[in-house]
Amino acid sequence: MANLKTDSPLCRRIVLAFLDFLDSIEAAPGTDLEGLEVAKECLAEVFKINPSFVDSRPKPGLLVDIFSSGEAIGQHEIKSDLSHEAFSADAPSTSSAQDAADANLPEASQSLGEDWTREAHTSTSGLFKDELFGQFFGALEKIQFFKTTPDGHDDQDQLDRATHLFENALGEMQKSGCQTFDQKSLAETLKSQGNKALQSKLYSDAIELYSCAIALCEDNAVYYCNRAAAYTQTHQYTEAIRDCLKSIEIDPNYSKAYSRLGFAYYAQGNYRDAINNGFMKALQLDPNNESVKENIRVAEQKLKEEQRRNQHDQNSSSSSHHQGSDHHSAGGSTSQATPPLFASMPFNVNGLPADIASMLMNMAANISPGQHSQDQPEAGSNTDTFNEPGIRIGGNVNINLGEEMPENLTGALRSVMEMFSEIAFLEAESEGFKLFDSVGAVLLGSNKMSAYIVGVLVPLVFTILLRNSKNGKKRGLPVDVGGEPGYAIRNYRFTSPVETAWEGISTLADLFEQSCKQHRDKRFLGTRKLISKVTEKSEDGKSFEKLHLGDYQWLSYGKVFEAVCNFASGLVHVGHKREERVAIFADTREEWFIALQGCFRRNVTVVTIYASLGEEALCHSLNETEVTTVICGQKELKKLVDISGQIDSVKRVICMDDEFPSNSPLAEGSNSWTITSFSDVERLGRENPVDADLPLSADIAVIMYTSGSTGLPKGVMMTHGNVLATVSAVMTIVPGLGYKDVYLAYLPLAHILELAAENVIAAVGSSIGYGSPLTLTDTSNKIKRGTKGDASMLGPTLMTAVPAILDRVRDGVRKKLDATGGLSKKLFDLAYARRLSAINGSWFGAWGLERLLWNFLVFKKVRAILGGRIRFVLSGGAPLSGATQRFINICLGAPIGQGYGLTETCAGGTFSEYDDKSVGRVGAPLPCSFIKLIDWPRGGYLTSDSPMPRGEIVVGGPNVTLGYFKNEEKTREVYKVDERGMRWFNTGDIGRFHADGCLEIIDRKKDIVKLQHGEYVSLGKVEATLIVSPYVENIMLHADPFHSYCVALVVASQPALEGWASKLGIAFVDFSEFCQKEETIKEVHGSLVKAAKKARLEKFEIPAKIKLLSEAWTPESGLVTAALKIKRDVIRKEFSEELTKLYSS
Repeated sequence: MANLKTDSPLCRRIVLAFLDFLDSIEAAPGTDLEGLEVAKECLAEVFKINPSFVDSRPKPGLLVDIFSSGEAIGQHEIKSDLSHEAFSADAPSTSSAQDAADANLPEASQSLGEDWTREAHTSTSGLFKDELFGQFFGALEKIQFFKTTPDGHDDQDQLDRATHLFENALGEMQKSGCQTFDQKSLAETLKSQGNKALQSKLYSDAIELYSCAIALCEDNAVYYCNRAAAYTQTHQYTEAIRDCLKSIEIDPNYSKAYSRLGFAYYAQGNYRDAINNGFMKALQLDPNNESVKENIRVAEQKLKEEQRRNQHDQNSSSSSHHQGSDHHSAGGSTSQATPPLFASMPFNVNGLPADIASMLMNMAANISPGQHSQDQPEAGSNTDTFNEPGIRIGGNVNINLGEEMPENLTGALRSVMEMFSEIAFLEAESEGFKLFDSVGAVLLGSNKMSAYIVGVLVPLVFTILLRNSKNGKKRGLPVDVGGEPGYAIRNYRFTSPVETAWEGISTLADLFEQSCKQHRDKRFLGTRKLISKVTEKSEDGKSFEKLHLGDYQWLSYGKVFEAVCNFASGLVHVGHKREERVAIFADTREEWFIALQGCFRRNVTVVTIYASLGEEALCHSLNETEVTTVICGQKELKKLVDISGQIDSVKRVICMDDEFPSNSPLAEGSNSWTITSFSDVERLGRENPVDADLPLSADIAVIMYTSGSTGLPKGVMMTHGNVLATVSAVMTIVPGLGYKDVYLAYLPLAHILELAAENVIAAVGSSIGYGSPLTLTDTSNKIKRGTKGDASMLGPTLMTAVPAILDRVRDGVRKKLDATGGLSKKLFDLAYARRLSAINGSWFGAWGLERLLWNFLVFKKVRAILGGRIRFVLSGGAPLSGATQRFINICLGAPIGQGYGLTETCAGGTFSEYDDKSVGRVGAPLPCSFIKLIDWPRGGYLTSDSPMPRGEIVVGGPNVTLGYFKNEEKTREVYKVDERGMRWFNTGDIGRFHADGCLEIIDRKKDIVKLQHGEYVSLGKVEATLIVSPYVENIMLHADPFHSYCVALVVASQPALEGWASKLGIAFVDFSEFCQKEETIKEVHGSLVKAAKKARLEKFEIPAKIKLLSEAWTPESGLVTAALKIKRDVIRKEFSEELTKLYSS
C-alpha cells in the first residue's frame, strides 16, 4: 500500500470510508463541531472527493470493524511469525493449527464475514485481501481505467465497477479452491472470466476483463491474444492487430497469435499482410492446421480479385477527373511521398523539467496517437496513408508534419526542435535558469530571452500541427462501385458494407432476444410515474395542463422480453393473423416498443404513423396498407373514432391506456371495431402462450410513412435486414456503448431516427428512459413548477435531438444570461470564447486545468439542464447550424454527431465520428453504406468540380429499402439495382466530398427544402399559389433549413398598389420608397396570407416576412429565363443581404 498518491482512487475510497465513520459517530459534549466540519471539508478538498458522494453512495464496511479486524490480523501475524521461527520453512502448517489461530480472533474480525478472515489467512506466499485489492487498483490506474467526471471528481460508477470485478474474481478464486492469492492467480481468474464473457458474446465485458488481467501480468501472451479475439468481434481491428503483435513479441512461437493477426488484417482488407505476416507464420508453427490452410486459400483469392480491380483502375486512371487520387491498394503499395520539409530529427525531452516534458508529450500524443491507432492506419492496410517524415519524441511518439506547414514556420520549428534536442537538463530555480549541459549553454547562454521564445513558438507550432493532423485524418476512402458513373466513398475501416455486427443474427427479433438473454437482470425500459395533473391559468386567462411526475419506474430486460412474448401471443388470441398488418399510432412510450417487438415475434409487419398526422393522411395510410389492428393511446383513439366512417379495413383497436373502459362512449363510436386494453392483450398471451413465428432477414419489418414533401405521404418498405444494417453500422461508430449508458427517448418512434436509435440501445444492454418534448426540462411547458424534467430526473448519457430542441437550449441559456447581465454574462462570454478557441485548434485556448475550471464555474449549470451526464448527442432530421453545434459542444462538454440519412435508407448514410470537431458537415459514410455523387449538369454540379467533387447524392448498401408501398412508378424512379446486385437510392440532395471523405449537403435537386422542425416546403408550389395575389408581379420563396419559417422576395405590382393607395388617400412620389413603408408591406403580406389560406397551405408554408421590391425581374437583368422562370440561385445571391435581414430582424 506504499507510495499511494492523494489522487489515487484507492486513497479516495479509504478517505471516503473515514468520512462515513465521522458521520456515524456521536459527538461527545464540548466537541468543536464546526472544527470537525472544516476538517472533513479539508479532507474532501485534498483528496478531491465530491462531498455529495458521502451522502448518496452505498456505505462501505464500517471503519470500526475494519480496524478491529486489522488489529486481530496483526496479532495473528505476530504469532505466526514467532511460530515460523520455531519450525523450518518447509514445514507444512496443519489445518487444526490454523483453525486454532482463527479461533483466537476477536468477534469484530468475525463480523466482517468469513471471506475476509479466510483470505487474510492464506499461505505465507499469498497476500492479504487489502494488499491484493491495493495491487489490483494500482494496476488499473496504470492502464488509466479510472476516469474523472467533468467537474474533476472520480467517476463513482467506475470505482464501484472495479470493486465489483475484484470481488467477483476473488469469489471465484475461493470457489475453485485457490491456495495462493496473488496477482498471478487473480490475473488468471480474470482471464477465465473473460473467456466466459467471450463465449457468451459479451465482447465489451471480455475486453474489460482481459485488460484487467493484462494490467496485473503484462508479460502473458495469452491475455493479449484473447483480447485481440474480442477486439476483432467488435470490429476494432487496429486494436486487435496491436495486441497480436504484442503477444508475438512476448512469445514468438505462439501460433494462435499469428492466426488471429491474420484474421484482423483480413478484416481490414489487408490480404497481403494477412497471408504473409499472419496465416503463413501460423502454418509454419502448426503445419497440420487445416483451418489456417483454408484461411490462406480464401485470402489469396481475395488478393487476386483486388489486384485485378486495381489493374483495371490503373488502366482507366488517365481519364480520371478526380485530383489527388494517388492512393495505394490493400496489397501494400504506396504512392511516392512529397519530399520532406526537413529531415527527421530526434527530439530529446529527457533533460526537460517534468511538467514541460509532459506537456510536449501530451501535445504530441494528441497530434499523432501512434503507429497502431485508427487515425494512422498500418502500412499496407486498405486505406490511404502518408509517407510523411516524423519527428521522434522520446523514442515513442511521432509528430507527422503535413505538406501544408507554412514555410515561414519551418525555420522556427527547426530552431525549437534543435534547441530542445541539445539541452540535456534545465532546472528552474529562484535566481533564474541554470544550464547543466555545455552545448545548451553555448546555444542559450545566460539569456532568458530564448526561454520566452520557446514559450511563444511551441504553442504556435503545435497549433499548426494540431490543425494539420485534424485535416489529415482519412474518414472515407474512394471505392469502385457499379451503377451510374460517379465518385463513390466508403467508410475508411470497412471495404464492403456491413450487414450485421453479430454472428448468426439476421433480424431485429433475433437481436432483441439475444440482448434480453445477455442482459436479463439489467434495467431496460423506464417510465415516470404520473402523480397528478393540474390546471393552471396564465395572465390572459388561458388554461394549461401541467404534470406532476415522479421517479422513473424500470422494467428489466427479462421482464420486457416476457411482456413482448405475452403481447405476441395475445395478438393471436384477439384474432390478428400473421399476413395482416398492424399500425402503431401513438406517441413514443414503452408500450410502443413492446408492441413493435411483439409484432416482430409473430412476423407481423408494422405500419408506423405519426401521432400528429392529419385526418386525410391518416386515412390514406390505414386504407392503403389495409391495416386490421391499430395500437394507439386514448388521445389517438378519439381521432380514429372521428374518421371511423372513412376507414375500410380496421377490425380491432388495442388501447395502450389501461384506464380506458371498453364500454365508454368512444368505444361505441364505431360498431365495427373491438377495443381491447394493452394489458388485457398481454394477459391473454400470458395465460395462453403461443410459439414464436420468427421472421427472415428479407421479410418486411416496417412500412414507415414519410412526412411527405408533396401530396400524400408514401409508405417505405423496410426489411429486417435493412434496419439491422443501420443498427450494426452505428454500433461501430459510437465508442464505448454498453450497459452503463442511459438513453433519453422522446422523439417519435414513427421516425426512423428514433426507431433505429432505440434498437441500437437495446442491442448493447443500455437503459431507455421515456420522456416527452413537453416535459423534457425543468422549465418545459407541461412540467409543474417544482417538478424535475425528464432529463434532470433521468441523467442520460446519450440522446438524439433535432436541431429545434438544441436551438431551444441555446436560446434559453442566452436569454437568461442577457436578462442577468453583469459579471455572470461577462464570465460566460469569456469562458465560451476561451473554449471555442481551443476547439477550433488553437493551443492558446482553454485546455487542461483551465478547461476544468470553466466547466466547474460556468458550464456546470448548463449541463444540468439535460441531466449533467451527456457524453454524446446525435443530431438529425434537419441541418444543425454551426453556431448551435459549437454552443452545445462547449456547454455540454460532449461531441455532437450529425447524421445524414433518409427513411428510404433506414437513416443510414453518413455519420460524424466522435472526434470530428468540424461543423457544417454530416460525416463520412456509415459502414453499412457507400455514398456516391453523380453529375447533375442542369444544376451545374459535377464530380469533376475542383477542389471538391459535387453532385447528387446516391446511397447504396444493405440499408437501402425495398421501395414505396403500392407505388411502383415512384420506386422505379428513385431506386436502382446495379450489375453487382447492390441497391441504390437517389436522394435528390446535392452534396460535395471533402478531402478526408466527409460529406457536406449544399443544395436540394428539387425546389424542396426541409425546415428546422422537419417540415418540407415545396417552393414552387407555394410560389404558384401566392402569385395570384393582385399585388404580386413576381415572387421567390426562400426557406432557410436553420429556421422554422420561410420568407419571400416579392416584386410589387405598381398599378395594383397605386390603386390601393388612391382609395385610402395615401400620396407618394417615389414608388421604391413607397414599397418600404410599413403599411404597404403589411397590406401585401395580408394579401399573401389570404391567398395561402384560401389554397389551404400549411402555416409553415406561408412566408412569415417579406421584402417588397419595386424593380421588375427581366431576362435582361439575368434574374429570370427567357421563358420568365425565376433563376433561384441567381436571385438568392443577388439579394443575399435582404434575405439575411429578413431572418435577423
